Amino acid sequence: MFLLAYQVLAAEAVERAEPGYKLRPKLHYFGHTVEELGDTRENPRREDLFGFEDMVGKVKKTASACDRRQVMLRFAQRRLMFLKQRWAKVRQGNLKRR
Repeated sequence: MFLLAYQVLAAEAVERAEPGYKLRPKLHYFGHTVEELGDTRENPRREDLFGFEDMVGKVKKTASACDRRQVMLRFAQRRLMFLKQRWAKVRQGNLKRR
């Protein structure tokens, strides 16, 4: 019902040429999460996609700092350096494992 009501508002906005109700993927996902809570009774934090979205942002930030001709190689090198440094901190006890 939530998404249907939002869809009606979006259609009205399009008719008036006032694009104030653009459906975004996070909103769509949120609607499904709320809708399924009664059936699944699972904590939504266990099933979210925001961690993956955060990773995409990290990839973009790292890759955009690389030379475009060598972006794949340089991104892989930088990511490996980051993981090596993080693992060293975990082994030394300075960082908790996730």
